[in-house]
Amino acid sequence: MNISPLYELPKSGILIPTSDWHIGAEEHDEPHFDDMLRFAKEERAGMVLGGDHIENAVAAGKAPGEKLLGQSKWPTEQFKIFIDKMLPFAKRGQIIGIIRGNHDARTRREALVDLCEIAAHSLGVPYFGVGVIARVKHGSQVYTTAWQHGRAGARNYFMELDRMMHRYPTAEVVGLGHIHVLDARRVAHLEVDPEGRESVGMKHQVRTGCFLKLAEYAREALYAPPVIGAPVIRFGRKEHAIDVDTKTLSWI
Repeated sequence: MNISPLYELPKSGILIPTSDWHIGAEEHDEPHFDDMLRFAKEERAGMVLGGDHIENAVAAGKAPGEKLLGQSKWPTEQFKIFIDKMLPFAKRGQIIGIIRGNHDARTRREALVDLCEIAAHSLGVPYFGVGVIARVKHGSQVYTTAWQHGRAGARNYFMELDRMMHRYPTAEVVGLGHIHVLDARRVAHLEVDPEGRESVGMKHQVRTGCFLKLAEYAREALYAPPVIGAPVIRFGRKEHAIDVDTKTLSWI
């Protein structure tokens, strides 16, 4: 797991972990994606780019024809849009880094071309591969978070986050994308302070949403329609406090 440099949040104390844009897919929700970007610009929010940024269907793997038919733009054009939309945020120092998703990885698997690594190089931001432990600072407070794209597709989508929380026990927030769910929950745990007093602390599990409307493969599998959007995480400046908001940037 990569560890990012300490990232200082803006005055708003906002971090937006966002994933599963699927730029170039027929069902990519560009209007709401742009709404999210406008909010991030206005708040000067920090951003973790969590994978599956482009649809990236290639002529390989299982049922390549069906995948290719689900694209409105070819991968080269998708990648250019990705760079163009993220460049202003990179220049303002708002991107903590980029994580690779399974769609992004198609080109890596088939042709040894890692588009996310090229994107990070082009934007001048860190590339975290499959995930990152990201420490963020707001005022006098420092927080530890952990992010990956995700892989499992279980009905109980918090199970994978439980495993992640066990793997990274110091993380106060853990988050995954992949399954196009926008949701969060708090998990209580016991803490002992330096003087030996026990207290109850809270950690946060986050699913980072998507910007892909109900695709044909999802309809065929009878998946539920996704809630479009991304979480907005607000960190306390003077007191150690975390608020995970899954409503401000959500659309049905």
